[in-house]
Amino acid sequence: MLNDLFEQGVAVKILDGIAAGEHTERSLTLDLALALAEDRRRDIVRKTRNGLESAAGAGRKGGRPRVVDPWCVCPRHSPARTRRRWRRSVWPGCR
Repeated sequence: MLNDLFEQGVAVKILDGIAAGEHTERSLTLDLALALAEDRRRDIVRKTRNGLESAAGAGRKGGRPRVVDPWCVCPRHSPARTRRRWRRSVWPGCR
């Protein structure tokens, strides 16, 4: 992708890190920064997958738990479109 940009004459500006600055062609510093970033991304993906597999093995499901009951249609918890669907402006209470 960077090669395509450099061939078109586009300068790439890196805001911070070891390759900070404006680049118009590939350099050793830029290649090193890209390799480190790719390695870091791969490491995050691997750790996330391992964590989800471990949680599934322990009987837990990954993700953030729901705070609101999805079937609650009271004005405090539901969007206006849900209240319109149920044709209620006020719900007697939450479960």
